[in-house]
Amino acid sequence: MASSQELEAFRIAIALTEGGGKIDYTQVNTKTGAYGAYQFLPKYWEYHSSTAGYPDADIEDPTVQDAVARYWFNRNYNDLGSWELAAVAHFAGRTTAFKAKENGFDSIKNIKDSTGTTIEQYVNKTMQNYNEQM
Repeated sequence: MASSQELEAFRIAIALTEGGGKIDYTQVNTKTGAYGAYQFLPKYWEYHSSTAGYPDADIEDPTVQDAVARYWFNRNYNDLGSWELAAVAHFAGRTTAFKAKENGFDSIKNIKDSTGTTIEQYVNKTMQNYNEQM
């Protein structure tokens, strides 16, 4: 179980990673349509927000973005066992994170997103931000 301090440090770390060093609740990725501080994909927002206990939530509401992020980051940490794998889950999906848990991080680290960022680069930046928050 993650401590509240760890969860908040991770939440901020993801937002800083997604925002290029700043937290921006209104940013939109023009390639993917991802929105907000945590770059949730709108096509999955209803699932993510409803599962977190916020059905019909507005993706533009910063308070809800934070609450949904906390829920999923905590769930990913608890299900996967580390913040590194929770970062993989956020960036590349839970299926990829569980593959990394089963087969090792090296098995997935070179997978890239549509911007060319590898999972390894994303996780390293997120963990750097996390350590700075701690």
